[in-house]
Amino acid sequence: MEQKVLKRLTDLVGETRHRKMEALRCYRPIGKQLLFHTSRAKERIVRGGKRSGKTVAASAELASAVTGVPIIGPDGKPLPRKYPKANMLVWVIGWDLAHIGQTLHRVLFQSDYFRVLPGEDGNWFALNRANSAHMARFDESQPAGPMIPERMIKSGSWGWENRAENIFKSVVVNSPWGETKICAFPSTAIQAKQGDAVDLIWIDEDLRFSHHVSEYQDRLADKSGHLIWSAWPHGTNDALVTMSERANQQADADDPRVSEVVLRFSDNPFIPSTDKEDAIGRMDSEEDRRSRDYGEFLLDTVAMYNYIPSKHGIFKIIPEDPFTEQYRGDVLSDIYTTHGQFPDEWTRYLAIDPSHTRTAALIGVVPPPKVNGKDMGGVLIIENEVILKKAGADELAIALKPYMTRRFEAFVMDFNMGRQTRVGAGRGSTIMGLYQDAFQRCGHKSRITSHGFIPGNNVIQSRTNEVRTMMSPDQNGRIRLRLVVDSTYATQREFGTYRKKTVLDQILDEPANSRTHDAMNALEYLVSYVFTCPEAYVDPSRYRSKSPVYRKAQQLKEKWKQKQGGDFCHIGPGALHS
Repeated sequence: MEQKVLKRLTDLVGETRHRKMEALRCYRPIGKQLLFHTSRAKERIVRGGKRSGKTVAASAELASAVTGVPIIGPDGKPLPRKYPKANMLVWVIGWDLAHIGQTLHRVLFQSDYFRVLPGEDGNWFALNRANSAHMARFDESQPAGPMIPERMIKSGSWGWENRAENIFKSVVVNSPWGETKICAFPSTAIQAKQGDAVDLIWIDEDLRFSHHVSEYQDRLADKSGHLIWSAWPHGTNDALVTMSERANQQADADDPRVSEVVLRFSDNPFIPSTDKEDAIGRMDSEEDRRSRDYGEFLLDTVAMYNYIPSKHGIFKIIPEDPFTEQYRGDVLSDIYTTHGQFPDEWTRYLAIDPSHTRTAALIGVVPPPKVNGKDMGGVLIIENEVILKKAGADELAIALKPYMTRRFEAFVMDFNMGRQTRVGAGRGSTIMGLYQDAFQRCGHKSRITSHGFIPGNNVIQSRTNEVRTMMSPDQNGRIRLRLVVDSTYATQREFGTYRKKTVLDQILDEPANSRTHDAMNALEYLVSYVFTCPEAYVDPSRYRSKSPVYRKAQQLKEKWKQKQGGDFCHIGPGALHS
């Protein structure tokens, strides 16, 4: 009897020890990992470079959701639970079947995800290979137990695609509140999984068919479920880039629907500095480091336009600032630095892409053919931008007032939207008509269009080619499309997310998401008009309504008035006789 009791006590001690060594109980989020776990957004991205800690954060989040074991924060307190305390359905999405067996099964259900050390309080903590004190105790370390331990898996619940390769279809995990079924699906299936209402979906890395994401999101709607996505950025994945852009737009919201954290490989405190240096040294280009270390999107192959600030930007030069000083000698940067603007005599244009949700207006300026001895013929400078959300014609007209004190040659507008009739407007009132009326009320007027607008080029292929032509060096190495860097932030940001449409593995030369890129649309309309205009730069004398003789008489009259102190002056041959 005593032996049985002793064995039972020994088993309990061993079981307690094993539980304390489980990966989820030893995991402690740090830095931006903590922001990922504490975000209340329904859709969350943890993006990062290779070995940056993104997958361990996502696997811990899912394991905590299905087992009920809380994640412990750096302060030793459990993080609040955001999932239902009830039976749940969870999906995990991998690139293909091999990804399910080799990655998802390993990080969720296998031991030795990382190693752990015993602490003085009897608990265990993750071994940090970058910590010399930890490495001095390496012999004491043990493999961490699984994120989801075998003891919590319902007996007989495993469903396998290939047991030998650990490729599972489903498994049921017990929690304090019931059972959670985890189903695994490859993204390579032509048809996305449909039909079920899901509580939590975890996408790991890339998807074969990015349009499946919208189907996954629909599965979450009935249960107000959560979507988490851990990824090294893949430039061809429209859905990931679009979700990242949504997170960026909502970054300052009190209750964002989408959130994103970006982890860097070089910031991972669990990797020794020498290993980091070696790995970074093997990155053969700055682009490689941006992707593999910083976790940045590299969209050059699928970007509609290759915007490079150092080539296309106009900078305000700050004395003794090495970055901006390198642009000293660039004629346009020098003028902008000296005056903070470009001369009134240069020719200005306005292009608008109106939208029910977000309207963009870009102001472009064309310099004369020669500026300080430099050839500027055909150059277009994007001088300012006005971006408004959920605003109408009157709101935009008012917002443009500070920029409309100068002369404008023409106003251009997206005709597809401009010819539509807005709900609530008077009969026959198109959107273009509403903007024309608003501009007239505010006194906004151009030489060619008065208060109205020229329809923008409606041929997508034509206007995108014209933008590319002006962004590429001509035969003299001159780039004809330039942007003032410190006054066109939204437009520059859209260059990074304005991508070509991808269908399966084919990249098409047309925008994938033009409806969400109003600044890019306005840019295309503006560039296309200036590019095809026979005379983009207009001499200032064309804006003067009076003849040269009349203007000269006015000047003489003003001079006489200042000299004689009266309103009468004589202009003509000979002296005036009384």
